[in-house]
Amino acid sequence: MTTLTAERAATTQPARKLFTVDEYYAMADAGILNAEERVELIDGEIIVMSPIGNEHAASVDVTTHFLRPIAPGHYIVRTQSHIRLDKRNQPEPDIVLLKWRDDFYRHRAPAAEDVLLLIEVSHTSLSYDRNIKLALYARFLIPEVWLANIPARVIEAYT
Repeated sequence: MTTLTAERAATTQPARKLFTVDEYYAMADAGILNAEERVELIDGEIIVMSPIGNEHAASVDVTTHFLRPIAPGHYIVRTQSHIRLDKRNQPEPDIVLLKWRDDFYRHRAPAAEDVLLLIEVSHTSLSYDRNIKLALYARFLIPEVWLANIPARVIEAYT
């Protein structure tokens, strides 16, 4: 190895391969990502999410149970599903209240402007949800985000 090549190798940082939402779906279609894997795309990186425990699942179920009957036909309650923020961001929040659409977003994923309220149930993911996902949602102007902080038994509301 020449001196110049050795210097370049010593100072070059490894590069991350960032993915688009389309590439993310292509990996799923090709079987690279398993349909049962809990993953989401954040800033082009595929993030493996924590498994859903009983406390988390029950919190999502209880919240959904109380939200659905409040104003049927005025908004859509969606659980454990994706929203598409841009070509490199497709998070999978726990609960989202979406603007009403007669087609229930059948022909396109909900975008930031469709979100009325987004709820992340945070048990083992509290630090990640607070430091990464909350900033992501703010960057895309999601009007209101709640973190259901399970360990503290409180709802943290951010607008």
